[in-house]
Amino acid sequence: MADVEQASSLASLGKQALVDLLNNLTQAKDFAVGQLPDVCNQYVALGRFSCAAMFVCSLLLVLSAVLYVRWINRTYSKFEKNHDNFDSDGMVLAYVIPTGAILVLATVLFCASMNSVSSWVAPKVYLISEIRELIK
Repeated sequence: MADVEQASSLASLGKQALVDLLNNLTQAKDFAVGQLPDVCNQYVALGRFSCAAMFVCSLLLVLSAVLYVRWINRTYSKFEKNHDNFDSDGMVLAYVIPTGAILVLATVLFCASMNSVSSWVAPKVYLISEIRELIK
C-alpha cells in the first residue's frame, strides 16, 4: 500500500513539474513573440546603418583618390619645373599603385553596401535572407 501511495505522489509531482514547465515555456514564448517586432525593427535599422556607412566610406575613398591624384599632379609639375633630368617612370607608379588600391577598396565597399541595399528597399526580404544566412 505504501508503494502505491509513493507512486501516486511521484506521479502527481511529475504532473505538477510538467504543468510548471509548460507554463514557463508558454510565458517565454509569449515574451519572445512580443519582442519579435522590436528585434526585427532594430535588425533592419542595423542593416540600414551598415549599408549607409559602407556607402559613405566608399565615397570618401573615391574622394581621397581624386585628391591624391590632384596632389601628385601639383607635386609632379612643381618638381618637373625645377629638375630638367626628371624621370617620370616613378611618377607613374606613384599614380597607379595607391590610386588603384584605393579604388579597389572603394569598389569592394560599394558592392558590399549594394548587397545590403535591400534593408532600405525590401526590409522583409532582407530579414528573411539574413535569417537564412544565420541558419546555415
